Amino acid sequence: MNTILNGFHLTGDSVVEAGVYICSTGERMELSLDDTFPNCPTSGDATSWRHAVHEHRTGEPVKETGNYISAIGEHKMFRVGEVFSVCPTTDGETSWRHYYTDYKTGETVMESGHYYSIIGEHENFLIGEMFTVCPNTGKETSWRHAE
Repeated sequence: MNTILNGFHLTGDSVVEAGVYICSTGERMELSLDDTFPNCPTSGDATSWRHAVHEHRTGEPVKETGNYISAIGEHKMFRVGEVFSVCPTTDGETSWRHYYTDYKTGETVMESGHYYSIIGEHENFLIGEMFTVCPNTGKETSWRHAE
């Protein structure tokens, strides 16, 4: 079973969309459909992977559920099995790319909830708290709200 944590894939998951992926240390790797996400090429440890910035065109099948943004800045949620639609504003063909909001260590939490770090660690944060360092490494990190 794949564990997709708000855009992050974990070591051992199957690749459902071919392309370039970036691990938590910044290493880039080209992966093919049905490959398995490997350990970090630098450390050899289990890690999280995110898809490098890429675009999808109107009419292509959606392979990852998530928030997307069109070429003119329209936001839309797409689910696996759907097809990327035309632009909601122009009704014309467009390109779509994943849209995530990353929060850095030290920033103020604006929405209470469950968050995942770039290496897949998870924490609950309350409004007004500060995003912490990674509980595993003790270093500054990026956090994403779990969908």
